[in-house]
Order: sequence, then C-alpha cells, then structure tokens
Amino acid sequence: MFSCIVSRTHIACQSELYAYIRYENANAKIVLFLSILARFETRLTRCLRVSHVGQQLCSISEISFPLESSDIMLKQRRRQNIGDRYFTTRRTLWCAIFVSVCLLLVVNPILPVSVRRFIPRQHREIRRWAFEWTELCVQLKTEERYALPEENLVVKVISLKRVKERQIQTAYSLQEQAVPYEVFAAIDGLTGFPEGALKRYAGTKRQKRLLKLSTKSCEEARELYGSIANISDESMRESIHESLRFGCFMSHVLLWQELLESHIPQLVVLEDDVTVASNFSRRLRAVLQSLPVTWDLLYLNGCFKKMGPDFAPGVRISRGSLCTFGYVISSGAVKKLSAALERSNKPIDHILDEEILRGKLIAFHAVPPLVEVIPNLESTLAYRVKRT
Repeated sequence: MFSCIVSRTHIACQSELYAYIRYENANAKIVLFLSILARFETRLTRCLRVSHVGQQLCSISEISFPLESSDIMLKQRRRQNIGDRYFTTRRTLWCAIFVSVCLLLVVNPILPVSVRRFIPRQHREIRRWAFEWTELCVQLKTEERYALPEENLVVKVISLKRVKERQIQTAYSLQEQAVPYEVFAAIDGLTGFPEGALKRYAGTKRQKRLLKLSTKSCEEARELYGSIANISDESMRESIHESLRFGCFMSHVLLWQELLESHIPQLVVLEDDVTVASNFSRRLRAVLQSLPVTWDLLYLNGCFKKMGPDFAPGVRISRGSLCTFGYVISSGAVKKLSAALERSNKPIDHILDEEILRGKLIAFHAVPPLVEVIPNLESTLAYRVKRT
C-alpha cells in the first residue's frame, strides 16, 4: 500500500518538485515544500480511510464466518495499530515542520551569509557527485576531434582603464612569446553600465544591491571605493562590491557578444592578473585539437576546480570550476548561455559552473594549467576588505 502511495504522490507532485529545485527564493521554497507534504498527507489519509472501511467489512464477515474470526480480528488489530501509529506520527511531524518553518523565517534574515549559503552549496555538491561524469567521458571519446582553424587564436585581455598597471605582467608574458592579443576595456562598476544592461541582465536581488551606489556620482563612487575599508554602512559596502562584480559580469558578456558578431569559432579570454605558460600557443592548439567537436568551454586554470575523468593527454573533463581569469569559449557555448545570463543574481563564474552541472555545457580542464595567477595582486572587486 505504502509503495503505491509514494509512486502516485511522486507522479502527482512531479511538477512541484521540479519547481522546488528551480526556485531561488527561500520563502517560496518553504511554501512549495509544505504544499507537497500536504498532498502526500491527503493521499495517505485517503488510503487509510479505505483501510478503515475494509476493517468494517471484516467485522461483518466475522459474523458470517465464525471459523475465520480469530484471523480476521488479528488482522484488524494490526491495521488499527498501524493507523494509530500513523496518526500520532502525522501530528508530531506537522508540529515539528510548523516550528521549524517559523524558526527558519525568523532566523534566516539575521544569519551570516556563509550559513545561509551552506545548504544550497551542499545541494549543488550532491548533484555534482551524482552526475555520471564517466559515462559522459566515454560518450565524448566516440566523437570526432575538433578541427582547429589554421589562423592565429584570438586572445582578449580584460582590463580596467583606471588600473592599467595591472596588465603589465600579462602583456609582457604574451609579448615575450609573440602571442598577438588585444586589450578589452572592462566595464567599471563605479562609472555605470551600458544602457539596458540592468534591465536585461540584473535580477531583482542584484538590482536592490546596486540601488544605493547608483544614486552617487562617478567621483563620489570612486571616493567611496578608495575608503571602503572605513565605511561602517554595510549596505553601502555591499553595493560597491556588487557594482564591481556586475561590471566584471558585463565585461565577459560583452566579449561573448563580440565573439558572435565576429563569426569566429572560439575566443581566448584572459583577465589582467595572469601570466601564460611557456609555449602557450603551441600547447593550447594541441589541447584544442584533442577536444571533441561538441566542446563548449576549456578552463586554462581556475579556483575550486572539480576535476573529472581523463579525456586525452593534457585534458580532463571538468565537473565545474570557479574564477574566470583564463578560459577558451566556443561560439556555440555563448548561444547556450543566453537564457542563463538574463535576470541573473549570480556572478559569471557561478553561472558557468551551474550550466556545466546541468549538462548544458561540455567543459574541460587543461592539465597542467596554461595560465597562472600573479601572486599578491589585490582584487579589483573589493573582496576581503577589512575595516581599519
């Protein structure tokens, strides 16, 4: 009986469960979870009512067939005990859920950000662990290899105009190996964003965070950024950080749009805090030629890298990664990402990680890495700023 209940409830609540996974709002998730539990409880109660009717029929049959009365009474008592235990457990369960939800609604806003993000992060890691990466690797090995064009690879270095000195070491490492490159002027979150960018790409939470700094002029925003360590207003500090981070987000998005408009098959993207490995062009071409034709993303390095199975010499399947200081992206990947980029509250590297986890992007890691981060270089996104 119980297996039947579970299977029917699964079919009935399948759409709600999918919606539960997609929702980002914690309160909406709680409400939807309670509705799923309510449907399950309703179906279970209905089945127990049927069981109760069966008990009454058994008592009637007991009068008609006295020889079988002892067996019927034993079955009836067992069913009654199961029903009593269920109703007691149900009351306890709903009380516990009610108290937990109340506590969650009250405590959640005042919890540290790291605590509030713990459950979503663990959920993401469970999904990553459950994905069939080995099966994906076997499937990709049966495909044809990528035919890399003979022209020089297009390399773009993202750099802010107000900190041109940051690109010196990156430029030197490229020039030393005669690697042609172009500097792309990054979007500076302190001076504003392209027209329509907020409406199209910023989600509701992001727009709220950006609101406080948007009332300041460019000069005032730069002064605030220069003295961010002494700002006591936490919402202003968060607004500055979010503005810089959204500028980084838009810099990558605009580069990807250029990739589609220029009709080139792939683009090498470097941030201005890396140096390239020796024999960079030759090694990168060899790695790209070993990829399958359906590849989307190649990490030249990263942080919090999740390595998958070996695919080819110098290449491993990527199970996800953060940081975007060096990667190669295909034009096909940009088209796949168009929906995920709109109205988003996530940083650009988290979007890439999520799309890899969903199986929408086929990503790889270059092993060993082909770029290295310049040590002791201060972030331009106001990370880990301590008040003095």
